Amino acid sequence: MAIWDPLHPSDPFSFQFGNYGLLILNREITLQPAAVEKLWNEATFKATVDGGTDRWLNYLEKHNLNVNSKFPNLISGDFDSVKKETLEYCRENGVMVESTPDQNYTDFQKCLKIILQKYQTKFELLRKEDMAHEGSIWSCAWGRSIKKKSNHKDHHNGEGDASRDSMDVEEIEEVEDFIVTGSMDNNVKLWNYSDNKLVQKNQLDGHCFGVVSLDINHDSSMIISSSLDSTIRVWNAQETKLEKKIEAGPLEVWTVAFSPDSKNIIAGSQNGKINVYGTESGVVESTLDTKGKFILSIAYSPDGNYIASGAVDGIITIFDVASGKLVQTLGGHAMPIRSLCFSPESNLLLTASDDKHIKLYDMKQATAVATLSGHESWVLSVAFSPDSNHFVSGSSDTLVKVWELKSKSCVHTFREHTDQVWQVKYNPDSNKIVSVSDDNSICIYSQDVPPSTQENNSTNDYDEL
Repeated sequence: MAIWDPLHPSDPFSFQFGNYGLLILNREITLQPAAVEKLWNEATFKATVDGGTDRWLNYLEKHNLNVNSKFPNLISGDFDSVKKETLEYCRENGVMVESTPDQNYTDFQKCLKIILQKYQTKFELLRKEDMAHEGSIWSCAWGRSIKKKSNHKDHHNGEGDASRDSMDVEEIEEVEDFIVTGSMDNNVKLWNYSDNKLVQKNQLDGHCFGVVSLDINHDSSMIISSSLDSTIRVWNAQETKLEKKIEAGPLEVWTVAFSPDSKNIIAGSQNGKINVYGTESGVVESTLDTKGKFILSIAYSPDGNYIASGAVDGIITIFDVASGKLVQTLGGHAMPIRSLCFSPESNLLLTASDDKHIKLYDMKQATAVATLSGHESWVLSVAFSPDSNHFVSGSSDTLVKVWELKSKSCVHTFREHTDQVWQVKYNPDSNKIVSVSDDNSICIYSQDVPPSTQENNSTNDYDEL
């Protein structure tokens, strides 16, 4: 671990903790802004000791440097970090501050200890598939098929012969991960993902215009896609063939989703209504009227009890599935809701908007419990990790951000795309993320969290929100 002191940047000293760069701020900064910025950008971790938190904030303000980009997540061993005004300032700018338990006693070693404990999570780009489609990629989903295979084991006698009676049959599960993408080139593609390689498995043709939304059902056996051609198509994921074509009407269907039991498909469109289709029949079984405007995003709660939709006017509507009644209307966003999703426990709703903010709503209280900032432009997609510990966001600022739910803070930013990021999704194990973009590429990232960290970050109890 190389550690730079702003007073002596050419003379770093080392700790044998790994290949990381750590910038320690514990005295007045006398370097020019460009030099400090270079040190800051090269450091993997940032820490403040002995009044460094306020000192760094003052330095940034003095030189008109952006707080969010120059002062992202840090470890603090000083009393400044627990002052109310400092914490509020950091939170407003999407900065995570992790503090030692006794900040009033400055402790450099505790800063290092918490860094090692808290930041063992490894974030890295595993694969980037350039020109994956001939047009912008607007949608993606992560699927997993599990196939059972019989393995015959022979028990041989002393003479080397085997008999039928001495044969055991062992059932082995073969797991195959795949990714589905939908593009403005009118196509849906299936990709096998193995050993950090993406190999196109098949292309599902049929849509006449761009594919704007897709979803995979609970057991990854079916795929649905919606297009600007006003159709919804249901595909067999294993046989990669069309099962059903649903004519959705004269208005484009912008967003679709499977119900948790796969029996229904919900679709939102320009007229502010949500149609509930039978998956097998392809017929509209019911219609939910938001009495609002263009629906851009839609989601089923994992417990199957609620349907949420986000509209172009920033309004969120919640319907009770059993009764079909509108039970909540949520405000808070000032611009269109591009994406929303429920937490795996169905008790939280995460929303993304053109107002650059992400909001977290408590479903029981029907109120926003957190507003998160950090993106510099429209937030186009959000997704919870299946283990509920994290969520991810993609934006038209080209960034993919990973957030920790417990602290409600950004813990990592990926900068691999060169154009706006339309959708992000987690894999079933919560340790990988896929993103798709207007730059026609697919990116896959790792998010490896040590078991001890996962346990410490468990967020089944949301009282802290």
